[in-house]
Amino acid sequence: MAATPPPLEIFVSHSVQDRNIVEAVVTLLRLGCDISENVIFCSSLAGIPNGEYFVKYILNKLSETKVVIAIVSGEYVKSQFCLAEAGAAQLRQHIQGKCKCFILLIPPVQYNDISGVLYGVQAGKINDDDTLGELRDFLHAEIDRRGKERSWTSAKKTFLETLGKILHERDMIRLIYKGIKVHKKLNEPTGANTS
Repeated sequence: MAATPPPLEIFVSHSVQDRNIVEAVVTLLRLGCDISENVIFCSSLAGIPNGEYFVKYILNKLSETKVVIAIVSGEYVKSQFCLAEAGAAQLRQHIQGKCKCFILLIPPVQYNDISGVLYGVQAGKINDDDTLGELRDFLHAEIDRRGKERSWTSAKKTFLETLGKILHERDMIRLIYKGIKVHKKLNEPTGANTS
């Protein structure tokens, strides 16, 4: 007889485009807060079983969880599916009182970039030391997990270093892409044919 899996405690709402950052967040939760990987659901890491209907599977996982951590990037705010997840989480929190939400913003997303179902919801920057401390305290209160302070400090330091590298790479890619667009625009014909 197969063992019953432990109840799901954390649902990580994110854009698949942010997989590398999400993986770093999950590692921070595991190592810094002593949270077992099998009580965290993250579709980019756990995957959806073959043959399952994606939307139903996600909604079932979302309906089981105590905590939703939304990791909001530019890609997240452009995704109808991500915003639908955020809306479902807000419904569970504010109407049903069944879960709690914590919002992390990935730069360059700013507070004024949040709209729709997340408009007016308090959020913090993922690379802010105080926000990460709030996340740790929030998880301690909501799911009663207390990692050792030394573990948290070490895991947070590693997370911030990893995040810094990822954000730097993204900035470089954005600059290169912007340069390519400018180059193409400068090399476009002006439209007037003088021959």
